[in-house]
Amino acid sequence: MPSGQIEQRVNLNPLGKTATEAYAMLKAVYRNECLSRTQVFILFKWFKEERETTEDDPRPGRPSTTDDNIEKIGKLIREVGSPRVGRIDKMGVCLEEVKRKTALGRDVMMKWDKIMKDEAISFKMKKRIVETLIFPVVTYGCESWTLRKEEIERFDTFERWTWRKLLKIPMD
Repeated sequence: MPSGQIEQRVNLNPLGKTATEAYAMLKAVYRNECLSRTQVFILFKWFKEERETTEDDPRPGRPSTTDDNIEKIGKLIREVGSPRVGRIDKMGVCLEEVKRKTALGRDVMMKWDKIMKDEAISFKMKKRIVETLIFPVVTYGCESWTLRKEEIERFDTFERWTWRKLLKIPMD
């Protein structure tokens, strides 16, 4: 908490003043740095309850952000892997993750195979299905990947495979 806010909390003394009057006085002195109206009213309530500290109450249900907690979370992510980040080795290579994601994309594409072969559904609709339901499965979390030439080629291969399947071009 900035020192100006601590100073305001200490200087806020409700003797003989209402919360509204005290807020107006703080606003005149501290201008843009002034505590919010809500904070002033909360402090007044605390003074009426004869509370002696001006520190905030701990927030229930929320873990504190300490160096120890940050280290524990970092260790857990390194050991288990994050669903968002996936498996990336110490060198920043994500080949295994790319293989896993493209295999997942192939599985999803095969589940939609019946619809992709249906002549009653237009190509435009099939293209929208691929772009909105298949490709996001493969690219989810890729913002954090470091792609090398090999991984890019795997993505390109998957994309070509998908379009060939959609266009019914035989895989020679």
